[in-house]
Amino acid sequence: MQWLEDVLRRGWHSHRPAVEVLTAAGVVARTLSYADLLAAAAGLAADLTAIVSHHQLRVLIVAANSPEHIVADLATTIAGAVTTALSPGSDEAEMRHTAAGVDVVLCDPDGMVTVNRLGLDRPIRTVDCAGRPAGDAPELAGDSDDARKLVVCPNAEGELALPCGAIDEVLRAVRLRAPTGVWRRYLCLTPLHTLTEQVFVYLTLQHRGTVRLNSSATVNLANAEATAAQLTAPVAEALEAVLTRRPELDGEDLCQVLFGAPTAPYLVCFDPLAPTAELAARGVPVHRGFAVDGVYPLTLAAQGAPGPGVGEPLSHIWLKVGENGELMVKSKSKLIIPWRPAEDGWLRLGIQGDVDPTGRIHIA
Repeated sequence: MQWLEDVLRRGWHSHRPAVEVLTAAGVVARTLSYADLLAAAAGLAADLTAIVSHHQLRVLIVAANSPEHIVADLATTIAGAVTTALSPGSDEAEMRHTAAGVDVVLCDPDGMVTVNRLGLDRPIRTVDCAGRPAGDAPELAGDSDDARKLVVCPNAEGELALPCGAIDEVLRAVRLRAPTGVWRRYLCLTPLHTLTEQVFVYLTLQHRGTVRLNSSATVNLANAEATAAQLTAPVAEALEAVLTRRPELDGEDLCQVLFGAPTAPYLVCFDPLAPTAELAARGVPVHRGFAVDGVYPLTLAAQGAPGPGVGEPLSHIWLKVGENGELMVKSKSKLIIPWRPAEDGWLRLGIQGDVDPTGRIHIA
């Protein structure tokens, strides 16, 4: 878990802002420094390791996009737990099923409201972001395949499993495609329980940037100062609305209205409905991505790539075309998709596509 070692080494005594919470008007209402974030995570990790001794700890995080969610996620990784995260608005049957196999449920205030309503028969704990007196940085559990993330995939047949140590491969692959300095500030708008969103949060923390969270269901992009990478999926409608209302805007003027800054941000888009072509044509750099079941990044297309289903495979995966034109994937990150049949390590994606002679993927 090199990414987490980097975060602990560089941030343990740092008072740089690690997490900022924005109001709906885009004003910073709450800040958590690296020192406070990591002290809270380390303290929670120490408490978690004392819960069970006869088997590996299993944790469910039920939290919105909040500092508590990030603290809980870091803590379970430090503790070497098997971790699943769900948003408070997740399907209730799915939440009950997931909670049935865990040792403890970690919640932020929004998550606690949901969990209390469901009456889950599990130990429940509200995450505290108050930092403890800083001693030495904690020792990590190691890069064993046992410590892993279980990501619940919408519209799929189960959970996608990824060893925590192998997340380094995903981070490295995405970082190779990103412009220098892009992780200085990251506006987090997609739910944190998705792996793609976690990847961008981890990259930001690894590079001592600031993760910005919105404290309400909506955020005024014009005041959000989003000058770093963003996943655009949840704001596709907002972008469309601005473009419809102000069709004359382009270049710096469009970026000023959308993001509160004239410097065009770098947009990473995993949403096929987002107006990526029009944004790019108007001077907003957009790189298009494709992910397995919306949570595991496979490709990131270069700026200006033609077509919504075209992309270059990230460096941690190999893709090939199987029988009947079905795409198959093999991954350095030891990706486990239980509901996808595997052949010699190659997983069937259930997606039709092609790989051209240059190695670019074309999704049918």
